[in-house]
Amino acid sequence: MRRRQLGRVTVIAVHENPKGHIAKDGANEMQGVQTLEIKHFIVPTVVQSGTPGPLILDCNYEYLEKEKNSIVVKWYHETGPIDNKTSQQVYQWITTLKPQALGALKGRLDIQYEASTDPHTKHRALSILHPTVDLTGDYKCHISSNFNDDDRSQKMVVYSPAKAKNLKVAEPISNQVNVTCLGYGLYPEPNIEITIKKDDSAEVADTTPKVIDSNMRVIPRQEGLYDIEGYKLFDFNSLSKDTIFVCKLSVPETTYAILIESVFAPRTPDTDPRPEPNSAKSKLDKNKESSLTGSTKAPDVVNGIWQLHQQERTLLSVSTVLLICLWTLVV
Repeated sequence: MRRRQLGRVTVIAVHENPKGHIAKDGANEMQGVQTLEIKHFIVPTVVQSGTPGPLILDCNYEYLEKEKNSIVVKWYHETGPIDNKTSQQVYQWITTLKPQALGALKGRLDIQYEASTDPHTKHRALSILHPTVDLTGDYKCHISSNFNDDDRSQKMVVYSPAKAKNLKVAEPISNQVNVTCLGYGLYPEPNIEITIKKDDSAEVADTTPKVIDSNMRVIPRQEGLYDIEGYKLFDFNSLSKDTIFVCKLSVPETTYAILIESVFAPRTPDTDPRPEPNSAKSKLDKNKESSLTGSTKAPDVVNGIWQLHQQERTLLSVSTVLLICLWTLVV
C-alpha cells in the first residue's frame, strides 16, 4: 500500500501483486500473466467537495492476448449501510465500443479521458469532473472477459467543510455559563466537542470545571448537508480566571477538523435573568413607562386643547337635540 498526499487530500493506492513485479499495461509487456486480473486499483479515500477536477479513479488490469477483444469494464457506485447497500452501475466500456457514463455519473465524466496508450485498457478509469458530496460511497470496478472476471472496491468520502461557524460564550446567569458552538453546511454528519483549553504554565486549579448540562443536535438540510449545534452549561464558580473555551468541529471518516477558541473573563454573575438595561426589550419597556407617565403629566397646552374639544362635543350634542325637537314639531 502506498500513500500519496495531494494537497490536503490523502490518497491511498492499493497495489497488490503476488508475483512481486510491477504490472504494466498491455498483454505483450507482462510476465507470468495467467488470466484477466486487476493489478492496480486506486480510489481516493477522502476528497473535499468542489475540488477542481478531474478526479481519477483507476482500475488497471492485465489480460491475455486471447481475451483482449472480449474485455468489459464496469464501475458501480454503492451507498447505504453495509447490510443493505444499494448498487448502481455508473460506467461501462466494452473495449470494442465507446465508453458510457451511466446513472449518478452521467454527464459528470470526461468520457474522452485515456489512462493508458493500450487500446484495450485506455478507458478503464473514471475521470470525475466536479466531485460533490452526493458521490460519497463505495466504488467497485468489475472487469470480465470470455475467460475470467475480477473486481475490487474502495470507499470514497466527498466531504463538505463548514460554510460558517461560531462559538458563543454568554454572560453568567444564576451561576451558570452557557457555551454554544454552531456549524453550518457540513458533510457527512459532523460532530461537536466543547472543552476547556489547558494552560500548562498556569497553576493547577483547585476544582475541575463542572458541567451542569450539555446537548447536541444535527439538522439535515435539503441539499444533503448538515447544520450542527452543541452547548454546555458550566458552573460559574468552577471556572478559573480567563478561561479559554474550545469548540472542535469534525467530520467522521475524514481528517477534517477545525478548532474555535473564545477567551472568557468571568465576572460576578447576574442573579436576575432579565435583559440588561441597554437591551431592546428594556428600551421598549422604558418607552412604555415614559408614555404612561406622560399621559398623567400632560403639558397645559395639551390640556387646553383637550378641554376645547370637549366643549365642541358638548355644543354639537345640544345642537343635535334641538334639531330633533324642531323636526318633531313640524311633523
